[in-house]
Amino acid sequence: MACVCAVTTAVTAASEGQDADTKKALADDAAVEAEPVVAHDGGIWMEPPVSLSPDVPVHRVVVVSGTDGGTVVSGTEASCEGDPSAVYCNTLGQAAYGPEGDMALSRIADDIALASVGGCILDRYVTKVTGDKDRDGSGVALGPFTVDVGLYEACPGAGAREPIEGTAGQYTITEYVGDIHEIVVIPSFGAQVKLPPNLYLGVRFSREECGVVVGAPATLGYSADRFDFPGFACAAGLGPAGFPANPHASFYAEIYVQGDCPDAFVGYKNTNHAGSYYSAGVRERFADDVTLSVIDCNMVAYEIAHRGNGIIGVDLRSFLSNTDPRFRGVIPGTAMYCWSDGDDVQICRKEFYKCDGGERDGMTCDPNEPVSQECPGGSCVLA
Repeated sequence: MACVCAVTTAVTAASEGQDADTKKALADDAAVEAEPVVAHDGGIWMEPPVSLSPDVPVHRVVVVSGTDGGTVVSGTEASCEGDPSAVYCNTLGQAAYGPEGDMALSRIADDIALASVGGCILDRYVTKVTGDKDRDGSGVALGPFTVDVGLYEACPGAGAREPIEGTAGQYTITEYVGDIHEIVVIPSFGAQVKLPPNLYLGVRFSREECGVVVGAPATLGYSADRFDFPGFACAAGLGPAGFPANPHASFYAEIYVQGDCPDAFVGYKNTNHAGSYYSAGVRERFADDVTLSVIDCNMVAYEIAHRGNGIIGVDLRSFLSNTDPRFRGVIPGTAMYCWSDGDDVQICRKEFYKCDGGERDGMTCDPNEPVSQECPGGSCVLA
């Protein structure tokens, strides 16, 4: 199994000719630090949601992206555990959460890291919602509601305003509105939706008292104990203590792909795309230390999140020299250049597993095998 070194630390490009003061924004106290892959509480927390009754009925709806309405079908989605086409599985949550008051119509979103390399073709994804998020078994609800869902390449609260093409779905629930509704979204007819290894699942409701099922860590793939909420972009939690004292701030979700998709898992992840950003200046290199949650693992990709205007040069290094201004120790094949063109968050990704045969990035490669890199000893430097 290969590991995805998914480094999403915020970096800004610096264009020549700009005033130096405009190129720097030092990280503030509220910035969420990068972490090895372990669950922890969010930086800003919401009131913990009420647990759902285990007896709430579940109704399944299939929605085709880009079409009106959906089809109610019998039964519910089979468990994604052990399904070879599943690349993300979070199905153990027993609570529901949704915005209230003036925020009720706002989109919320959850970070997701797939247990696969990027570029796999989406078959379908699943989430669960209810029109009575404080349901106590009484069946009381406020009436019909519409839910909009979609997959996003980056955190919507940090500027990723549009879902990945072919993943948006909408459905209006008019019956059994207080029950749980399992929304199954399949891509637009004929669409070949290639999934990035890291993405966000966004949900938006048309009224108050609606919620998405939440409460447990993923059992396949990874999601941090925080989610995207208006005003607290990419960094909200559910309760002051975090999981397990409070429900885990991750949405119910299942994601399936078509055909064979190489396995991967997250070796490192910074989940806050809305953190402050920093640049050392034009043509100045600066570095961040990265410790993976595994050692002796083949890396198939890494990525950064960035903002600003200009060109960013990025690479991974096995060590950092305090005396060499050029920062020696570049791991062969890891260098990349990213074009940055605005204040909204953008994602730049370097992938090693795609190959047409022959050479790529100075390495010989077999098109049937992933091309991998290593962070010696599980540690490296992002420069």
